Amino acid sequence: MKQKSLLVFLLAFLALGAAGQTKISGMVVDSVSRDPQPYVTVRIFPSNNDEVPLSTFLTDEKGAFSHEVSKAGNYNLVVSAIGKKTRKVELSVGSAGDLRLGEIGLIESKSSEGTAVVSAQKPVVKMETDKITYDMGADPDSKSTTMLEMLRRVPLVNVDGQDNITVNGQSNFKIYVNGKPNPMLSQNASAVLKAMPASFAKNVEVITNPGARYDAEGTGGIINITTANFGGPGGQGESMEGYSADITGAVTTRGQMGSGFFSMQKGKFSMSVNGSLHNGRSGLGAMDFDRVQYAETGDITTTMRNAQRTHNRFYRGGLSLSYQIDSLRLLTAAANLMGFGNNQKSVGSMGMAASGMPLMSYNQNGSTRMHFRSIDANLDYQRTFANCPERMLTLSYQFSASPNRNKSFTDFSDAVTMMADIDLTDRFSDNNMHSTEHTGQADFTTPVAEGHQLSVGLKFIGRKNSSDSKYYDVIDNVLVPNAMNSVDYRFFNDIAAAYTEYEGKMGLFKLKAGARYEHTWQRVRYADRPEQNFSLDYGNFVPSATFSFNPTPLQSIGLSYAMRISRPGIDQLNPYRDMSDPTSIRYGNSDLDAEKTHQISLVASSFTPKFIINLNFHYNFCSNGIENYSFYDESHVLNTTFGNVNKNHDFGVNAFMNYKPTAKTSIMMNAGGSYVDLRSGALDVHNSGWQGNLMVGLQQTMWWNLKLSLNAMAMTKRHVLQGTMGGFGGVMGSLTKKFFGETLSVGISGFMPFDGKNIRFKMNTSDKTFSNRMSMRMPVAQIGITATLHLGKMNISTKRVSRGISNDDVKASDQQGGGMNSGGTGISTGGMMNGGI
Repeated sequence: MKQKSLLVFLLAFLALGAAGQTKISGMVVDSVSRDPQPYVTVRIFPSNNDEVPLSTFLTDEKGAFSHEVSKAGNYNLVVSAIGKKTRKVELSVGSAGDLRLGEIGLIESKSSEGTAVVSAQKPVVKMETDKITYDMGADPDSKSTTMLEMLRRVPLVNVDGQDNITVNGQSNFKIYVNGKPNPMLSQNASAVLKAMPASFAKNVEVITNPGARYDAEGTGGIINITTANFGGPGGQGESMEGYSADITGAVTTRGQMGSGFFSMQKGKFSMSVNGSLHNGRSGLGAMDFDRVQYAETGDITTTMRNAQRTHNRFYRGGLSLSYQIDSLRLLTAAANLMGFGNNQKSVGSMGMAASGMPLMSYNQNGSTRMHFRSIDANLDYQRTFANCPERMLTLSYQFSASPNRNKSFTDFSDAVTMMADIDLTDRFSDNNMHSTEHTGQADFTTPVAEGHQLSVGLKFIGRKNSSDSKYYDVIDNVLVPNAMNSVDYRFFNDIAAAYTEYEGKMGLFKLKAGARYEHTWQRVRYADRPEQNFSLDYGNFVPSATFSFNPTPLQSIGLSYAMRISRPGIDQLNPYRDMSDPTSIRYGNSDLDAEKTHQISLVASSFTPKFIINLNFHYNFCSNGIENYSFYDESHVLNTTFGNVNKNHDFGVNAFMNYKPTAKTSIMMNAGGSYVDLRSGALDVHNSGWQGNLMVGLQQTMWWNLKLSLNAMAMTKRHVLQGTMGGFGGVMGSLTKKFFGETLSVGISGFMPFDGKNIRFKMNTSDKTFSNRMSMRMPVAQIGITATLHLGKMNISTKRVSRGISNDDVKASDQQGGGMNSGGTGISTGGMMNGGI
């Protein structure tokens, strides 16, 4: 009887204790960008004592926190982080119940005086099982260099000496801007990114396992560039009004760049406008070719020497609008214009011989003018539900157009030839390509249980690509149309998709699994050759899954699988024959199939306030890879085209480490290595080998608050199906100082290859019938100065939060998209709204 009484007493005591517990939860974000702030310090004090905290803890990797208070009363919750102003929130805790604070914004500190010294701060790189985020704003070099140079630092992204980009070991990937595909960047990535100022971006996300929500295209994954768009306030306990503006200018020995940004918020309405210009030029570069065709009658050798200068231009303008209709509905709109121009002039000479006997020689002058543009506009409507704040419906529409034009002129002089099959008539080509795209999407996300979420969606894309490529012979300075080599065709590509995705947390384990079905209808129509018209349709089932284990809040291990596809682009399908070089022609293949790649990755990461490490092991397999390959025809002309001829295996590891021995010193390393096996039965070719890359960097805050950044990078040769592409190395650095608080920032920066002022690059290709050696020298060394002026002020006021406030915030997304945020409810369009379209 006594034992029963004691048991009843203990149960009653525990019940009373549990009834008195109040859980306080919230999320710490940057007040302007709305980025979550991981591992910052949160302390709870009694309202009458700010000296001794009752408890101290850190936010998790997504900036969230949850803590229980056992007694009713008044408290002060204090949030502090290096580089941010300390934030205090007054709490009134009544009887039992949850107290959800929503988002708590931290603003930049303009002085180190009065700032609490804590050991945790926001890292430059944030690592998750299925993606890595590189914070461009936290890297001082981003103010004075290009996006292409900054990509060399981003884990899982490699940029070789010829500016070819690979993601997770794959050359097929997609580039998004603010969570939406950008056709110009996907088609002309290296050229556009080389001219794009890095200050254009807020951060870069490398999404290696995009999941079912994203399109299945891009075998290497997705590079998502989020721009520095204004994000309104979040959290029901705060409000923000005012404006902010930045003006940046830079002058280097390779060109000039400038950008401007303005954002404002008034009540429920917010707006941002931004624009940038870049004008760049290269020094005198050189490209040499030495080719040998193996023939029974004797080897035929071809030698070419070329020199060229390049002038490029980049411009961008964007407008983003956001209106909070009410606490549950958000409407956003955006429009962007992006353009890239490239003018190149070249001179060269060529000689061909058979068994030492001259066959042909000539000199040539060439000029090429390219202009690429991208125009897009989107409208998004987001609806959350009062009875379930984590339930969300999103309707999205996007229009994009990409008109591109390429004009090329080549004239020959001092021509001597014994080969009647090779035409040395002066020539001019005008290739006019245009792409338009309409996209509609509906996404619905709802919790199905505590910690479990289900998402479903539908999507339709209507694409039209046109290519009107006119070729002319130039005879006595008169353009004579050459119908045989001209092509005018239309390529229609419609895609319907449906997906479902589950995400759940079970204790220390997380699971995200989904499936996507895409059906494609393709039609090709030739204006002057209707007999070559064709149509086809096919479907792709695309599964994906990610399983992760978090033994502690600062450690994680994840295993993921995904199947990715890569549909051939218009440049790979276009049968237009580029004959600017009479001895070497290039053309597409309209019979290409979609490439399918299976990817398995194992990711392990650990974070402490001083040390971050992330290891990513991957295995990729593809049996029908699209590859460009070369061969000689009967006229001894080298042909280069595309085919589904590559069967490849890729085993590799990427390691990222960041060590902060002091609050003023940061040492970073990004390294990767892989073994590739490439083979083609159709071409009877096999190639394999090891390849790797390394980047080490130091960031140091010195006397007078000068910020120093130094980086060294190197890449070994890279293996392709028919040969190798050479490596490169270089160093870059910057020194930055801020004046008048945060109002003015001035920096000096530079880049120097290991070989001096030039990057030297070599490429070797061969098979049983030929060998081709190319060497290239590009002057890229530069030094420059950058200045940024910051104007405006955002005023934040914190309201008193009492027990029982129901926050209508949607559950924060980890996509960190660049969309506008609402004013007053913290509904973020990043990720959910931008993630799938």
